[in-house]
Formats: sequence, structure tokens, C-alpha cells
Amino acid sequence: MSIKEAKIIKVEVQQIKKHISKGVAGSVVGIITSICTTPFDVVKTRMQAEKSEEVKLKKKMGTFEKMKEIYKEEGLGALWKGTTSTILGMSTNWAFYFAFYDRIKFSLSNFLGGYLNNTTVNFLASMASGTISLLAGNPFWVAKNRIQYQSKLIEETPKYTNTIQTLCKIYQEEGPHGLYKGFSASIFGLIHIGIQFPLYEKFKQELIKLKTRKLISKGEKFANLKNKIVLSSFEIFLASVASKIIASTIAYPHEVLRTKLQIDRRRKESYEGIWPTMKRIYNENGFKGFYYGLGVNLLKNIPSNGISFTVYELLNRYLIK
Repeated sequence: MSIKEAKIIKVEVQQIKKHISKGVAGSVVGIITSICTTPFDVVKTRMQAEKSEEVKLKKKMGTFEKMKEIYKEEGLGALWKGTTSTILGMSTNWAFYFAFYDRIKFSLSNFLGGYLNNTTVNFLASMASGTISLLAGNPFWVAKNRIQYQSKLIEETPKYTNTIQTLCKIYQEEGPHGLYKGFSASIFGLIHIGIQFPLYEKFKQELIKLKTRKLISKGEKFANLKNKIVLSSFEIFLASVASKIIASTIAYPHEVLRTKLQIDRRRKESYEGIWPTMKRIYNENGFKGFYYGLGVNLLKNIPSNGISFTVYELLNRYLIK
């Protein structure tokens, strides 16, 4: 084996290690986030799935009032319904996303002429890796929503007991299509990560530029600082939270659509198809119907997203050393 071949193999091994590290870091982040935020997710799912008449009866009920109601009527365990599905969905989502994101971004950058930090490249890489992670994780999100929502089906005995049983039952009763209900709405919702990740990258770049300018003003040479500026945990948290708020507010309607499509009402008024569902939500609740649960969504996702990205970045730095 020549020295050149050995160097090529070494680089390839380092790249594989880097992608595996990102996948592992993403999985860990998904698990931590899932455990901490499931109660808010249960509340959000209930609020998104409620029909217009239910909303009118309980329109003054906020996030914590809803949480208190669930605890009082169903017990503490109800606030962690679907935790296993959430963990599997979240860890799968982040593992696939982070494992593919940089690789796709690098390939697109080469194809487009080397503009690694170009907004278009970041957007396309986000959408592509998001699609891959969605294909892998959608069945778990369907299972999560069925488990979390089923207590609302008063006329039926709850039929979903755990993640595996739920996945099997959905497959038996509805076929493979049942495991991908809401997929069209989720594809529509990829605009969320298409907005968030380019913004996150942009905010990080601006923070690095700001730190660089400060150090140069203190006498440091630019050549000594290039590619050596490292963001602090707080700066990573700040960049991730800012990008999440903007992306969530713009793209939130897709989450309402997805939940409506994934729940199993087994009634005449069940939701079928993304456009009929959008029309029905608007007819029943107006434009605000697309934003039911936004408050609890932000309450859940802003801190969890900040923590997730901070843990991911720090863990990834450690793993690729």
C-alpha cells in the first residue's frame, strides 16, 4: 500500500467516524429531549387534535391548566404517554438528520462550486436530510400520537398499549400506509428545518465574526484566529433558540395538520388528505385553527431545542477528537 493510498484511507476513516459521531450525538440528544418534554408534547397533541366544539368549551384553558386536567383525570403517568415512541422517533430523527446533514451539505457545496456556507446549500441540505430522517421516523410519530390521544376516544376502550403493539396494530388494520399517515403534512413541514438550520448556521457565523472583531480590536492577528474561534455553550444556545422561534412560528400549521391526519378517530368526521383537512380546519376555526397549541409548542421546544443543540455541539466536539 502506497503512502498516498494510506492517507486516502485515513481520511475516509476519519469521515466515517465523524458521521457516526454525529449520529450518536443526535441520538443522545433525542433521548434527553424526549424524556424532558413529553408532558408538553401530550398537552400539545391534545390541543391540536381537539375539534372546534371542544375548543369552544375549553378555550380559556392554557398549557398548565390542560396539564393539570390530564393529571387530575388520568394520573401522572398520562403526562408521559407515548414516551417510548417519542424517544424512538426523536432519536431516529436526530441520528439520521445529523449523520446526513454535513455529508449532503459538503456534496452540494462541491457540486455548486465550493460555497459551503451558502444559504441555498444549507437550505437544500436541511430539506434532503430532513426527508431521510422523516422516512425513518414517521411510524414512531404516528404511534406516539395514537397513544397520546386515545384517551379522548371516550366511546372506545383504549386499544394502544405500547409502541411495538401500536405499530403492529396499525400495520394489521391499515397496512403500511397507516404508518405513514401525516407524511404529506410532514413533508410540507420540512420548510421548518429548511428555515431553522440555515438561520442557525447564519447566527453562528455572525457570532463568530463578532468574537473575531472583538479579538482583532484587542490586537490579535486575523491569521492566528481563522478557524480557531469556538462558540461558548451560551452562544450556541442563543443561536439555536433564535432560529427555532422564527422557524416554529412560520411553519407551525404543518404540525396541526400532521396531528389531525395521524390520530385515529374512527368516526365519520375523520381527516383524510392534506387539502381537505386544511379546508376543514379553516372552515371550523378560521386561520387561528392552524395555530392551536403554538404556545405550548414554543414552551416545549424553545428550551429543549436550545439544550439539544448545545449538548449536540459539545458532545460532537468530544466524540470527533
